Amino acid sequence: QTTIRIVNIRANASGLGVSGSLVPSQVIAFLAASPSQSLPLSFPQQTVGYVQPGLSFDLRNCNNTASASTSFAQCVGENSSGDRNLINGTNGTMQFAVRFTEGFQTAFKPQLASGQNPSVPGVTYHSESGFLKTPQIPNSVGGADSATRLVARFTNVPTGARVFVTTGPSIGSSTGFHAVLTRSPDAVPATATLFCPLTASSGLASAEIPVVNGTAIAVWEVTETNAAALEAAVFGVAIAYTPDAPNRLPGLGLASVSGNFGPFYAAGSDAGTMSASSPIPRFIDSPQRVDAFRIDSCVTNLLFPFVTNQSGFDTGIAIANTSRDPFGVTQRPQTGSCTVSYYGASTAGPAPPPQTTSSAVEPGSTMTFVLSSGGSHGITAVPGFQGYLIIRCDFRYAHGFAFITDGVIGSARVAEGYLGLVMDSGVATRGSTSESLSQ
Repeated sequence: QTTIRIVNIRANASGLGVSGSLVPSQVIAFLAASPSQSLPLSFPQQTVGYVQPGLSFDLRNCNNTASASTSFAQCVGENSSGDRNLINGTNGTMQFAVRFTEGFQTAFKPQLASGQNPSVPGVTYHSESGFLKTPQIPNSVGGADSATRLVARFTNVPTGARVFVTTGPSIGSSTGFHAVLTRSPDAVPATATLFCPLTASSGLASAEIPVVNGTAIAVWEVTETNAAALEAAVFGVAIAYTPDAPNRLPGLGLASVSGNFGPFYAAGSDAGTMSASSPIPRFIDSPQRVDAFRIDSCVTNLLFPFVTNQSGFDTGIAIANTSRDPFGVTQRPQTGSCTVSYYGASTAGPAPPPQTTSSAVEPGSTMTFVLSSGGSHGITAVPGFQGYLIIRCDFRYAHGFAFITDGVIGSARVAEGYLGLVMDSGVATRGSTSESLSQ
């Protein structure tokens, strides 16, 4: 009896695609002999594999406990001061993490398994290389050029923002899984240490990935896996920029990140066919994209839903710049102007055009004006106006108060005050509570 083994057969799984039903797509192998009568075959057609999604990708908190949503303010630096300074130092804070999860238990593979080189016929090795006849790799009778690679691509990174990632698995990765940050063919040396503020664990080795034209790419190569477990690979991410105005403020915008196996090629390219030069393994470019982080401008938008200078009434407005406070240095004091936009009409015609303060509102100061007579910071009168106001201030933590009365204090019959409604959310404001005081 003679046993013939044909090893390291590779199929273009992307050409078959993932089944839309519960029955997965099948990889079929056909075996034939020539002439056919020289070797009769009882079962010339065999199912040798199934096509399943190999990867899911998402964003997590730095301790991998929940989904992450990260927003920053343009005028407040990130990892740029104190003992968490990646601009001039080597220690930083992870704001979030990226997570790659196996679609099936052997989706992540090392280049070689333990004891595989050279391989023993008949033994199954959970590696990208499969069977190795000779110890030379890569390309030793179909051996792999690399292990499974996990790629995170950051796109639309705002100008001035720097991206750091852990060089190995971060908090929440599966036990027994390991990978290294690589720039082919070498591992990337660690140049910084990242800490997760949600845990008391020690820092993790990390390195900066360069941002070129708004894009940064991190590639981790798998070195150890557990073929009996469905594994998750988590890598910490830190964003750093300085808020020094006016020339070093970061750009504004929403950055995204996508996860993919690597190396990847465009669908339909020659990488989907047999090749003596293309790397093994290789994948189609099928990124799973999520929002990574955003940098918002330092503004506050306030709504005053009703103001009037008609029928004997007048309205006074006060805007306080509360960016100066007793809560420490984390909330950087900011100076900026305010623009008052009028929506409604006046007794003399349509609503007046917007007005911008001629002098900036300093931290800890208050701008005041009255519809009938104007007020501080260059705001002029708009007599006879009635409607609503939206006031946009170029600093965070602006808060406003409106007071409507039909006469001077002491002789007024009707008077009411209310807080301006804060129209922003997240990092742009302290809150959005409104109240009313009436007499």
